[in-house]
Amino acid sequence: MLRPKPVLLFLLVLILSGAGFAAWWFNRPPPEAEFRTLPVGRGDIVRQITANGTLNPVVLVNVG
Repeated sequence: MLRPKPVLLFLLVLILSGAGFAAWWFNRPPPEAEFRTLPVGRGDIVRQITANGTLNPVVLVNVG
Protein backbone atom coordinates (compact mmCIF):
# COMPACT_ATOMS: atom_id res chain seq x y z
CA MET A 1 0.00 0.00 0.00
CA LEU A 2 1.30 3.45 -0.90
CA ARG A 3 1.87 5.97 1.86
CA PRO A 4 0.97 9.61 1.09
CA LYS A 5 3.86 11.99 1.12
CA PRO A 6 4.07 14.36 4.10
CA VAL A 7 4.00 17.39 1.79
CA LEU A 8 0.69 16.30 0.30
CA LEU A 9 -0.78 15.75 3.77
CA PHE A 10 0.42 19.17 4.86
CA LEU A 11 -1.15 20.82 1.79
CA LEU A 12 -4.42 18.96 2.35
CA VAL A 13 -4.57 20.08 6.00
CA LEU A 14 -3.70 23.63 4.96
CA ILE A 15 -6.44 23.74 2.31
CA LEU A 16 -9.06 22.27 4.65
CA SER A 17 -8.19 24.67 7.46
CA GLY A 18 -8.30 27.61 5.04
CA ALA A 19 -11.73 26.54 3.78
CA GLY A 20 -12.98 26.18 7.35
CA PHE A 21 -11.69 29.64 8.27
CA ALA A 22 -13.31 31.16 5.16
CA ALA A 23 -16.64 29.50 5.97
CA TRP A 24 -16.49 30.85 9.53
CA TRP A 25 -15.45 34.35 8.37
CA PHE A 26 -18.26 34.79 5.82
CA ASN A 27 -21.01 33.21 7.95
CA ARG A 28 -20.42 35.02 11.24
CA PRO A 29 -23.23 37.27 12.52
CA PRO A 30 -22.83 41.03 12.09
CA PRO A 31 -21.84 42.99 15.21
CA GLU A 32 -24.69 44.44 17.21
CA ALA A 33 -25.25 48.17 16.96
CA GLU A 34 -24.16 50.14 19.99
CA PHE A 35 -26.30 53.10 21.05
CA ARG A 36 -25.58 55.76 23.61
CA THR A 37 -28.48 57.86 24.88
CA LEU A 38 -28.42 61.05 26.93
CA PRO A 39 -31.20 63.05 28.53
CA VAL A 40 -32.35 66.21 26.75
CA GLY A 41 -31.14 69.43 28.36
CA ARG A 42 -30.81 73.13 27.72
CA GLY A 43 -27.52 74.92 27.31
CA ASP A 44 -25.52 77.50 25.45
CA ILE A 45 -24.53 77.12 21.80
CA VAL A 46 -20.87 76.19 21.84
CA ARG A 47 -20.22 75.65 18.12
CA GLN A 48 -21.32 77.51 15.02
CA ILE A 49 -21.08 76.41 11.41
CA THR A 50 -21.31 78.75 8.45
CA ALA A 51 -21.30 78.02 4.75
CA ASN A 52 -21.87 79.89 1.53
CA GLY A 53 -22.52 78.86 -2.04
CA THR A 54 -25.33 77.76 -4.30
CA LEU A 55 -27.51 74.72 -3.77
CA ASN A 56 -28.06 72.58 -6.87
CA PRO A 57 -30.68 69.82 -6.94
CA VAL A 58 -29.58 66.30 -7.75
CA VAL A 59 -33.02 65.38 -9.13
CA LEU A 60 -35.43 68.01 -10.46
CA VAL A 61 -39.12 67.06 -10.31
CA ASN A 62 -41.86 69.07 -12.03
CA VAL A 63 -45.15 69.15 -10.11
CA GLY A 64 -48.42 70.40 -11.53
